[in-house]
Amino acid sequence: VKVTVDTTGTGFTPVGTTNQKTIKRISGQSSEEISFRFFADANTEIKVNPLPVTLTYYDKFSNEYTHSVVVGVPVTAKPTYLTNLEDSEIFIAGNKGRVVVSISNIGKGNLNFVVLEIIDKDEYEIISSPKSYLGNLESDDFETGQFDIFIYPTEKASVPIEFSLHYRDSYDKVYSESFILENKLYSQEKATEIGLKAPVDYSGTALFFVIIIAIGGIWWYRRKCSKCKRK
Repeated sequence: VKVTVDTTGTGFTPVGTTNQKTIKRISGQSSEEISFRFFADANTEIKVNPLPVTLTYYDKFSNEYTHSVVVGVPVTAKPTYLTNLEDSEIFIAGNKGRVVVSISNIGKGNLNFVVLEIIDKDEYEIISSPKSYLGNLESDDFETGQFDIFIYPTEKASVPIEFSLHYRDSYDKVYSESFILENKLYSQEKATEIGLKAPVDYSGTALFFVIIIAIGGIWWYRRKCSKCKRK
């Protein structure tokens, strides 16, 4: 029995052997087992890939027979992604604002039905919806989720914000994984110094007081003058 696996154009390469093996004899009502090792090329899709297999054999009268089948070979890859705090409106503790988180699929397989969730912690309060649906992320794709939070007053230089990512791989296996991103915090002076916050403009306040003083001076002068005239 000659077993031939046709790997032409499939992305599979035999490893340690050829794509053909032979079984000398299979007796009636019995079975034999053979195995092949293949290397999946980098461009092989993450799915169940079909492989054509041909069996060529002879009966006891030396009559030749050929039988062709297709077997499915699953190709898997561990889901791999990159997380990043893309943007934050909160630079100073005791303020509220929006944080933007990105999920980048840097693996071969797809991340399907992706849901990004922010986890409530003592350091901050969630103002918006805690969950953001990102959809499907193909390989080399990315999406962002946005959340509004309030960071409580603290002396720390950063606050850890915890997230949970829920998704399915190409074989519908469910994953739930947590990660933490640091939100940096600054003093009012430092935030102004590095350009994260505009400096406070006191010119309007100063002008207001000048006007008040001028009006008071005019009122005092007119009152004094009216007293002088009555005398």
